[in-house]
Amino acid sequence: MAAKATIKVVAGVLEHEGLVLVQERPAGKDREFLWEFPGGKVKLGEKLEDSLEREFAEELAISVRIGSELWSVVHAYEDVVVDLTLFSVEPLSSLDELKAREGQVVAWVRKDELTALNFCPADKEFISVFAKA
Repeated sequence: MAAKATIKVVAGVLEHEGLVLVQERPAGKDREFLWEFPGGKVKLGEKLEDSLEREFAEELAISVRIGSELWSVVHAYEDVVVDLTLFSVEPLSSLDELKAREGQVVAWVRKDELTALNFCPADKEFISVFAKA
């Protein structure tokens, strides 16, 4: 049996007026229709923070300031191992400029509503702690 590839992924937890920004993975992508925090794959040689800034710009058309690391987990899916790091993020541009550029559904939800969404398994342990904080 071949070893699974490991991909490094970053995601950002953006809170605004008591709500948290989440997105649903679009049809056709791995883990389609599961919810996640905005972010994506880290490119070779890229710093985690730079990657997250790039992903917010590419996927959501906004600039963000990367804050502290909130959580890190390695999760094995059937097809790949994901090494995920979550950071707090703050918007640098107006949230009115936010646009879902990759076909994803974007939503603002209360922290206590996060556990009701069907999140990617790699996010679930963080959510169980974060939603209660």
